[in-house]
Amino acid sequence: MSRIENFLKALNLPAGIWRQAAGESTLKFKQGGLSTATMQAIITAQPTKPVGFLRHSSSLYSCVIQHQDQIILLGPTIITDVSQLIGQRGQVLFLPRFLNTASLTTEQFCYQVLTLLELAATPLPLATIKTAFQAASFANTFGAKFTNLQFTADANHVNYYYERAVKKAIAQGDIAALPTIFKNNLNSGRVGVLAENDELRSVKNWAIISVSVNLRAFFTVGMDYEMAYSLNDQYVRDIERLQSQHEVLAAIERIDVDMATRCKTLLSAKMTAPISKVFWRLMKDPTTAVTIADLARAVDLSTQYLGTSFKKQVGVSINQFRQLCRINYAIEDLLDSDLAIGEIAAKYDFADQAHFSRVFH
Repeated sequence: MSRIENFLKALNLPAGIWRQAAGESTLKFKQGGLSTATMQAIITAQPTKPVGFLRHSSSLYSCVIQHQDQIILLGPTIITDVSQLIGQRGQVLFLPRFLNTASLTTEQFCYQVLTLLELAATPLPLATIKTAFQAASFANTFGAKFTNLQFTADANHVNYYYERAVKKAIAQGDIAALPTIFKNNLNSGRVGVLAENDELRSVKNWAIISVSVNLRAFFTVGMDYEMAYSLNDQYVRDIERLQSQHEVLAAIERIDVDMATRCKTLLSAKMTAPISKVFWRLMKDPTTAVTIADLARAVDLSTQYLGTSFKKQVGVSINQFRQLCRINYAIEDLLDSDLAIGEIAAKYDFADQAHFSRVFH
């Protein structure tokens, strides 16, 4: 492995090296979560010159170095000391998790490029590199893969639906649902200004509030209070150490996933594998037409043993649990949707509105 490859591995940023021969480029080294096609699009967007920078958003930059028979790509990476907002209360482009990059200052990024050029035996003065950075060309490589975070003085609190949806997903250990819920909230324009004239502090305050609200999911699944509050303190300390809005937003996602994982583990630990499988199947779809006999066959247990074991481990019978789940889903629709009571009753398989009202009360 070459010294350049060793250096790129040490940086642990998205990067690639191409060899050029007979007018064709061949990828020889690649790291990071970007596809080869995306990386190829970045180097293609860079005009032919020894070193050039590309700006993909207000704070996301790449560097392309072209030397003799090779092309070196460093980035994209988040630059923390360039303008991240458009206007007084504009947008922050939130980088999705697939990129898995780092946050650097302009100085740090330029020094990394300086070292790469020295390793490639084509040194340039730091001042020249900084000038090239300031002259970065715009390249809309990622387009719709960004998410816009809207700050608005009119939104004093995050969307209530989001709070309910994310807490429910965490309590159910539904990790797959979290990214969509999170992105929808960012795009809702319901993130209020939580610190005057300090956008980073606003996002940190929102993250801390989110952690405190979502912490209630731990109590839903029976986590010890001391453990829950200790985790809360750790999450807050992690948030406070961060230096950019992108890092804080990524931390919110990461913390939500950690919470959901802990909830699922805690619930599953109370149940054997067959009971856990039945529990989560009914939790995700309490209106399923599957019978207890079907559930028993799916986990290779007798109907009687499944029924007895489920009640012992969960605390209620399978039919009672199914009905409790249906009621909980119905309550959420009552609060969060404009469906009529009769429509909700039909949606969750209650005989009619009167039946639903009796069960509800």
